[in-house]
Amino acid sequence: MNTTLVHHTLYAGRQPTVVLIHGMTCDAGDWDAQVEHFTRLGRQVLTMDLRGHGRSMHFDGPFDMPTMAGDVAALLHALDIGSAVVAGHSMGCRVAAETALQAPEVVAGVALIDGSRFARGDAQAATAALRNTIAACGWRAFAKATFESMFVHGTRTAVETQAIERACSRPEEVAVPVMLSMVEWDAARFESRYRALRVPVHVLQSSHVNEASQRVSLTPDMRIPWHDELLACGVDATFERVADRGHFTMWDAPDAVNEAIDALLRRRGLDPTTTTI
Repeated sequence: MNTTLVHHTLYAGRQPTVVLIHGMTCDAGDWDAQVEHFTRLGRQVLTMDLRGHGRSMHFDGPFDMPTMAGDVAALLHALDIGSAVVAGHSMGCRVAAETALQAPEVVAGVALIDGSRFARGDAQAATAALRNTIAACGWRAFAKATFESMFVHGTRTAVETQAIERACSRPEEVAVPVMLSMVEWDAARFESRYRALRVPVHVLQSSHVNEASQRVSLTPDMRIPWHDELLACGVDATFERVADRGHFTMWDAPDAVNEAIDALLRRRGLDPTTTTI
């Protein structure tokens, strides 16, 4: 991979580097509050627009989770990043986990911000069902309904409205393969990839897609099946919940996201304010 083709920004500071991976149809700007927090602490931060997203729209593909993670891993090596914790949001949780597996000598921990698992069992059947659903209504209508459900407080902020339109306007030839790959990864790779993960994981959850396929804010007693599945895979995970928030946790609860990544650094013995590597 030619790393100059993946748009990225490296904010200078001390390692370990905080690597921030956005979600489907999103871009690096979603992490502005985290960039501000960690650069203020003097921490090195890396953001990027994954292939097919933001300022990396010129890629022809493939647009799957392992390939996107390969781009991130190659970027870590090209930038000579010796140690990192990787945070992923939504779809980016899958890319973050894959990155840790593809660059185990670099990644010391993974933060999963409002992740999910959308499919189990027959991957071919799951992707076919999703493809048919999208084809029946068209990508724009599908994306609009999907992203509108991610914001739970009724009145849309300007940023939220822009995020919905951003998703709706993504080229179908990019957006649909990305979403199909996410579902395929959940059905076919979830167990094997998480069983192979050997670094600490911090899970921060603010919303959940329930059995009726509705995204809802968390309540204190809500059971999240994919959390149990992580533990069943032997993942060294800690779990934290944020109530009454939407899916974009880094916007709705930026301090909680910052603290989740700080907690992961502390857990690895890498104090977020004083440690230098």
